[in-house]
Formats: sequence, C-alpha cells, structure tokens
Amino acid sequence: MTRSLRMVFVGAASLCVTIAVLIAAGIGEVRKDAWAFAEAEGRNLTASLAREIGRTVESFDLSLQAAAENATLPGFAEASPEMRRAVIFDRAANAHGMRSVLVLDAEGRVVMSSRPGGSSTHRYADREYFRHHRQDPSPALHVGTPLRGRSSGYWGITFSRRISGPEGEFAGVVVGLFDLAIWREMFQALELTERSTVTLLRNDGRVLLRTPFFEEDLGRDLRNGTAFQSMLRRPHGQVVASAAIDGVERLFTFQHIGGRPLIVTTALSTGDVTQRWQHQTRLIVAAGVAAGLLLVTMAVALAFELRRRAGAERALVSANDQLQHDAYTDPLTELPNRRAFDHRLDEEWRRAARDGTPLSLLVIDVDHFKRFNDAFGHPVGDECLKRVAAALRSVARRPGDLAARVGGEEFVLLMPDTDEDGGRHLAHRVGQAVRAANVAHPTNGQHGIVTVSIGGTSACPRPDGTETARDMLTAADEALYAAKANGRAQAAWSPYVFADEHRHVPAA
Repeated sequence: MTRSLRMVFVGAASLCVTIAVLIAAGIGEVRKDAWAFAEAEGRNLTASLAREIGRTVESFDLSLQAAAENATLPGFAEASPEMRRAVIFDRAANAHGMRSVLVLDAEGRVVMSSRPGGSSTHRYADREYFRHHRQDPSPALHVGTPLRGRSSGYWGITFSRRISGPEGEFAGVVVGLFDLAIWREMFQALELTERSTVTLLRNDGRVLLRTPFFEEDLGRDLRNGTAFQSMLRRPHGQVVASAAIDGVERLFTFQHIGGRPLIVTTALSTGDVTQRWQHQTRLIVAAGVAAGLLLVTMAVALAFELRRRAGAERALVSANDQLQHDAYTDPLTELPNRRAFDHRLDEEWRRAARDGTPLSLLVIDVDHFKRFNDAFGHPVGDECLKRVAAALRSVARRPGDLAARVGGEEFVLLMPDTDEDGGRHLAHRVGQAVRAANVAHPTNGQHGIVTVSIGGTSACPRPDGTETARDMLTAADEALYAAKANGRAQAAWSPYVFADEHRHVPAA
C-alpha cells in the first residue's frame, strides 16, 4: 500500500470520525435546543396566563371586598334599596366575567343581589363556600369548585369573602359567580399540540378548568398526582411527570397566582418535544451520509440554525417587551394601570423621603358613572372614560407627573415635588378640563355634563418611615369620600403630614 493510499485511508477514516463526532454533537445540541425551546415556551405561556388570570381575579376580588366593606357601613341598613345596591355593587358592574353577586346574612339568606329582582327566598347556608366562611374567621378570598347553572347551563366558579361584625363575629358572606367561559376561550385560543394541556387548579388539587375541555374533569381531585405534589413545594417551576388524568408524560410548567389559592399550569407532551428533535436528527444524519457535501451542508445548516436562533431571540424579546407594556398599561385609555401606579407611588414616596421634597396625590372618580352606562351603554361609557383620560393628560404635563386609571371609573394623578397649593391648583384644573370636554350626562343632577369628584392630599414623607405610601392613598380616598358626600363635582383635601405639621383643610 502506497504512502498516498495510506494517507487517503487515514484521511477517510479521520473524516468518518469527524462526521460521527459532528453528527453526535449535532444530535445532542438539537435535543438540548428542543427542550430549551419547550421549557421557554412553557414558562412564557404560563406567566402570561398567570398575569391575565391574576388581573381578572384581582378585579373580581376588589368588587367583593368593596361589597363586603360597604355592607357594614354605618347607616347602610337605613338607606333605600336603590342606594344600597349602588353602594354595594358599584365596582361589580365593571368586573369582567361576573355573572352575579349576592350578599348573604349569617343564616344564608339573600340580603341583596346584583341582579334586580334576584331571589331573596332561597337559602345558601348549605353551600360549600358558606360553610367555609362560617367556620374560618380568615378574611381571605375563597375559590369554590366548578358548578353548572341549572337554567342557563353555563359553567362557573364562585369567589367569596367573609363578612364580619364589629366584634369579628360571622355576619354573612358576599359571593360572586364567575363565568368560566371567559378563561375557557382564552385557553382554547392558545396554539397547542393535540396532546398538550392547560389547567387551572385550586391549591388543594381541585381542577377548576382544563383544556382540552371535558365536563367530567371539572372538580377532579389531583392532589395525589406526582406533578401536583411538586407544585406544592415551589411557587413556580417545571417538572416532567405522567398526568394523573390521562397518564400522558408531559413537561409541566406551573405558577401559583400570587396571594390567591390558584395554580395555572401548561403541560407540553414530551412525545411532541421528542418528535421535534428526532425529526431534526434525521435531517442531520441524512446530510452526514452525503460525504462530498458534508462540510457545505453543515455550514449551511449552521447558518440557518444561527439565523433561526437569532430570530427566535428577537421574537422572544419583542414578545416580552409587549407583555411588559400590556402588564402596566390600561388597554382602554392607554394610561398606566393600577400596577404601574402602585409601583410609581412607592418609588416617588421613597424619593420624597430621601430628598425632603413634597408629594401630592389626587384620586378622581367620575360622578354617577353607573347612571351614565345605564343610560348610554358600555361602548359610550368607554368613550367617556377615554375623554376623561385625555383631560387628565392635558393637566399632567410635567415629565414626573403620572396620570393612571386604577379602577372602573377611578383615576389618579401623582405629582412629585408638588406641595399642597400646587396640588389644589392642579385639582381645580382637572375639574375644569373634564367639564371643558362637555360630555353630556343628563342623569348627573344639575350639571348635565360629565363631572368628577376629587380627593387630594399632600405630604413630606419622613425618612424614618413613620408613614407609608399606603397611608397617603388612604388619606386621598377619604378626601374623595368627603367630596362625594358634599355633593360631588368638587375637590376635597385630606389633612396629612406636611412639613411635620398636622393640618385640617376644609373642602376646596
């Protein structure tokens, strides 16, 4: 055998070894990428669902809290039925997905229903949520198991809160029925494979909703499942396990919905993930056997792979940016939402305490907005809120000012480095700007146009942390109640710590 031939054999053998190494490395990398992509996909889907469900539950819970608190207000029982309904269910009218809300007394009788003409003879003392609150003094939100309307046929779940008396005794329950079709449509809109699932669980293992949807799965107990046991040990994470319902092995990505007894999970079939990387492996092996074109093929494949990864990363960054924007923006008015306001309020409070500068806050509520919606309908009501938002923008012109929508018809204006005089001036300008919009509101008393009630307060926070930003928000809310009590369409100012002095200032 000539030296040249030996070199050819050696070269061929070396090339075969190189090809085998490259193929083995390529298979490992593709498998790793397929799993990494599946894990990232699961995390992103789960986080998005958790945020959306969390916002819905928060809105629903705020309605229940408001109803529970208002039901115990002094003089409430002596008010007219219409006034009591307006006070109790002011927020409930704007809670997305809310079918009805009931206020029950300590015997389970209906005290008030969000639906005019709702049943007042039926007793609910035998219901699971009623028994729970009667036995448990905790004020925490309780989530019930799925139930089906006897006449309507739709599936729903109950959210409820305990009503306690002055001495902490059990005084009843406020309970709302949420339409599961809202979340079911959201789950079904996800682009999942046939063997993948999305499940909403209670933290005791009860299934509240699952896609694919089968009625027999609702309320099923999964507490003994391997996947669920892993979910109890961590607030979020991933685990590969066989599903308790159908036995299919899946990659479960789960997240507890903060502060709520709820867990949302997306489960991608491991078989689908395996198919992804096995398919790519066959392509790599086929390219490897084409010896003469191996290097060219690998170079092209590598270029496409890098391009694909870069595109996937750009898409992921873009999606994350959009999710970040959506998480902090009110979709109707394009103003910052409650989450953005809470974050900014804490930030400005700490800055004012550090720098020794004043901070002012306005809480703004559209007068008789429920009447407006009842008279003109929700689409016109939405346009009205947009006009109010535009009026706020016209006043909040400084770079540091923050106008936000924090509830149905409730807005705030946060003004850093603004003392009480400046705050009062801007409150007056807000009222004028809303009036200048000249939105007709025939049911708004003598005004005939949309007006707002404003509660304001100013503070110079102390560095020692004696007060908190929540105290400031509470003070502004109290001023808002005073403005409403004095006839609405006006501003009231709450006394608060300003330059180390406590001052009481009458309504503006």
